[in-house]
Amino acid sequence: MKRTFLKLVAILICALAGIPPAQAHPQHETAAQLRARLASATSPRDSIRMLYDILDVLPLKEQPRVAMSIDSIAERIGDNATRLDLGRIMAAIYIEDADLARVEARVVKIPESQEQKETMLFVKLKRLSASNRHKSEEERQKEIIRILSEDVDKKGKTPADQLLDLFSLVEYLRNDASGDMLKEYLDRLSVLASSPYFKINTLSLYVQSEAARIYSDADDADKAVAADHKVLQNIAGLEKSYADRGRHYRNYNVSKLHSYMRLLRNYEALRPGEVAEINAKVMDMAARNIDVSNELQQRPDYKAYYAVATGDYPTAIPLLRQMLAENRPLAVRKQLLEALVKASEAAGDDKTKIEALTEYTAILEQLNKLKAAERYRELQIRYDVQDLKNRNSQLELENRNDEILSARRIMTFVIVAFALMFLILIISLYHWGRFKKNSSTMGEVVDNMHSQRIKLKDEMFDLDTSDPLAFEERMELETWSKRLRRRGARWDNISLFMTRSIVNDLLYISCIGHNSMSRHIEVTPLGKLLRETEAAATAGNAPHSNIVVEYPAEDITIVTDRECLAALIENIFDLAISYSPERTVEISLRPAEQYVDFVITTVGARTAGPDDPQLFDDFSLAKQLLRRNGAGLFICRMISMLLQCRFIPDTTYAGGCRYVFRTPIKLDKGLK
Repeated sequence: MKRTFLKLVAILICALAGIPPAQAHPQHETAAQLRARLASATSPRDSIRMLYDILDVLPLKEQPRVAMSIDSIAERIGDNATRLDLGRIMAAIYIEDADLARVEARVVKIPESQEQKETMLFVKLKRLSASNRHKSEEERQKEIIRILSEDVDKKGKTPADQLLDLFSLVEYLRNDASGDMLKEYLDRLSVLASSPYFKINTLSLYVQSEAARIYSDADDADKAVAADHKVLQNIAGLEKSYADRGRHYRNYNVSKLHSYMRLLRNYEALRPGEVAEINAKVMDMAARNIDVSNELQQRPDYKAYYAVATGDYPTAIPLLRQMLAENRPLAVRKQLLEALVKASEAAGDDKTKIEALTEYTAILEQLNKLKAAERYRELQIRYDVQDLKNRNSQLELENRNDEILSARRIMTFVIVAFALMFLILIISLYHWGRFKKNSSTMGEVVDNMHSQRIKLKDEMFDLDTSDPLAFEERMELETWSKRLRRRGARWDNISLFMTRSIVNDLLYISCIGHNSMSRHIEVTPLGKLLRETEAAATAGNAPHSNIVVEYPAEDITIVTDRECLAALIENIFDLAISYSPERTVEISLRPAEQYVDFVITTVGARTAGPDDPQLFDDFSLAKQLLRRNGAGLFICRMISMLLQCRFIPDTTYAGGCRYVFRTPIKLDKGLK
């Protein structure tokens, strides 16, 4: 089933390709035979191979339709090499820019490779030649100045870019084939196109063909002949390359015919016997190739050049007249008129000679004017290019100066920034050193105060200090830094930690070491004391507070420091009111044998646990002291120690929060 389908596809492709039926010419007979074999194709690649043979056999005007059919099959199976080859074939056939643009659109979609890039370059060269025919001289000159100002040999340009620029210059300058600029760039173009960088021979073949045509127009026969010999050599290499790949019908007969015609046009530079060799080859091609046969029959160029080269002047004269009747470039007309003068003089045709000399003289004058204009144009182009390069150099210099100035500004900014950062680092290190030094000094004070506190405590409790070793072992306390780390405190709280430690130690030492309390101790009735403190506390917290005091039936008197105890109770009232959501505090007295308890109850406040020191700790908040807020609470704590008081949470009370403030009935006189 698959084989039948492929056969039908192949037959359909042949039909769409427009292959004519068998005719008398050998090319059509061969095409008919190949078309009959196409039905035996078993795969797309077989179809491509057979269609290639048909394409190579057919005349040029019938090849594009077959090429498009092959391209469709190659695109379907992903055969990019075949598609690129077809792109070059179609670009070589077409001469109009619109047709070449369609070829370029197909090639540009093929995945990028070296062959794809060179095929694109070949299509661009063909399009440039096609579009140049319609450009004005002003447009050509602008393009020349643009290309030269960009510098053809500028570093960073690929050989492909350089080839395109050189080819563009040659195309824009070719109107005057004798121009010095044209010869300069044409020589460089020929060398570059033959370099090993370019892998496909089609590029070199096309460039050398253009070079041979321009050298011929410029009357440089030696270079023209050398260029055409290179063209024929390239053609032979291409045909051999195709034959090695199985394409035995592939030929470049029309291209060879044009090269042979240019060789005969420059016959004076040919070696002896080469004219006869060329004619034999052309006749052989004409017998085998329709395109060559049609070219020889429809155009007089080959016959005229051959007649002049062989000295057959009677035959040459009418052919040369026929060529002059066509619109030919001035350089070509000049050469044709020179040949016509020579032929008419040899044939004794004075009339033709006079007519030819008359037109020849007029053309010489016109060419001389054009040559002078061309010299002026070349000078103008060179001046414009040099001026544009100078301006570009000036702009580049200004840009470079701006970049240098900008770089200097940036470097200045960076240096200043680094200097500032270095200065900040030095200042930071200086202050960090001072901080470490001050911390170490204060740490010594903290540790000394702490050790003195412990030593005083040992002495107060009659601990044995007679054994120095035992005492020193007992005095091996944690340093301030170890205590700071153990408590998980941060270094930014070091000042608070040291201040609190010193204040606490000072309070303890001042409390334990006080020996002048006796003058403040007196008999104090508690009922009167409570009334005074209640009035003071109520006035300080009014009108949003409520203090309820349960007075005893009989007033209780104790021996203590009356003013200190009053201040302490008043602060307890203030603190208890602040803890009570309803700002209600109840207080009662509970006497015992050795002490009296002040029972303080807050309504709705939190219940203290057995080890809850919260209320007592609120007497000594270091942050309040540092902010100079509530510093009196430190005094309260010291007073409580001086009065030998205790502050006990009542854990049995469940209705709110209750604390017991216990003070001795008679203050110990042993502290005097």
